[in-house]
Amino acid sequence: MKNNTIIKHSIADMLEILGEPPQSDGLHVYFNNSSSTGIPFPYPYRANHYTIVFIISGQLKVQLNLTSYELRDGDVIVITPKTVMHILKMDGDFQLIVINFTLDFALQNTIKKNEVNSFDFYASNMIQKLSLKPAEMEQFVQYSTLLLEKNTHKNPALFGDEIVSLIFNLLLYELAVVYKNNNADIRIEMSRKEELTFRFLKILEQNFKSQRSVQFYADSLFVTRGHLSKVVKEISGKTAGQLIDDATIMEARLLLSEPSSSIAQIANELQFGDQSLFGRFFKKNTGFSPSEYRNKRTSL
Repeated sequence: MKNNTIIKHSIADMLEILGEPPQSDGLHVYFNNSSSTGIPFPYPYRANHYTIVFIISGQLKVQLNLTSYELRDGDVIVITPKTVMHILKMDGDFQLIVINFTLDFALQNTIKKNEVNSFDFYASNMIQKLSLKPAEMEQFVQYSTLLLEKNTHKNPALFGDEIVSLIFNLLLYELAVVYKNNNADIRIEMSRKEELTFRFLKILEQNFKSQRSVQFYADSLFVTRGHLSKVVKEISGKTAGQLIDDATIMEARLLLSEPSSSIAQIANELQFGDQSLFGRFFKKNTGFSPSEYRNKRTSL
């Protein structure tokens, strides 16, 4: 390895090194119960995803962006994307849980309720470390165990995606509560690009049914269309247009799951000019026509 070279790792890269099978796209839960002292990543690296680490027992010494952390029994730490991480020491008898998830997975799976998003707390450049009480750690072990089980043996035809999403949100909300209870004055600090992306997502949440033009969102944020798409792509992995389509498709799927509304009514609610335009848009993004998707859901 060349000097001053920081290796970049995706979730897939790390699973290959660990010899772990993949789970769902964008989310992986890993339990380490090994007594081995070997460090799987004996060099500085930068991950492109979020990582939550729970130390069940033992000790882990790690350097994050040149700051060293000693993690012991009951500690939890949230590591944000692009953080340079270097594992310095692991003792011979430790257990930990590692939950890796991408920003794209979080944006598509976090629950939004009354302007509160379970992911907002994590959407910053802050590295956040906390010591949990034994009862709190036990609770998160249970959540993580259930998340691992459902994420590994997921059946999309039997609401597998929805179940994983709900458990994921439960874990994020509960962890955010613990952090805020222990840090009443905690402040979220985003980079300018992250702030622009999340302001875009907030406006998108309120307007996606009636506004599907990237220009509308760029004008609302007082930036050019090109700048908005470039920044959003850099932060989320998707362009502004793709996220607009994702929000529309997600709502369409929810509406199609309700048999009381006709497809024409759904097309009208989502501000499509006619049912055929909605049908072409939905099939392009899902591979199914609206009626095929509805029949597939109702036949479960």
